[in-house]
Amino acid sequence: MRILMVGPFPEDPDRVVGGVEAAAYAIARALSEHEDVEKVLAVDLRTSATPGRVYSDKLEARFAKVPFINGDALVRSWFAVNALRGIAKAFRPDVVHGQGIGRPGDIATQLGLPAVVTVHGMVHLEARVTEQNLFSRLKAAALD
Repeated sequence: MRILMVGPFPEDPDRVVGGVEAAAYAIARALSEHEDVEKVLAVDLRTSATPGRVYSDKLEARFAKVPFINGDALVRSWFAVNALRGIAKAFRPDVVHGQGIGRPGDIATQLGLPAVVTVHGMVHLEARVTEQNLFSRLKAAALD
């Protein structure tokens, strides 16, 4: 099985102490060690490309550049999905694994391939705790 993982991924796993990056790295490592997995390719979409990293013959990370267009989520998503389609075409995954219910999870479901989305955190509690803006308060109220 070939797995394309989409979402935040650490450039240097030794310097990450928590969060989605740490969880994604742990998931990718565990998947790559499974005997039925041929390869895991983790792709982190960023506003600037940085060198990828090969961890083993079964685990690789790429940091792909996707333009950031201020204020237009639809345009940003189009660029991100388009970038991932090219990567998926070359990699030929059996499944796409999105990290989180935000953009990475959304992108994973838009590629026309079998997809899994891992939910990180407890969004309804995080929104209530942070309540930094109106959007956070509305999200917390809607999830109650």
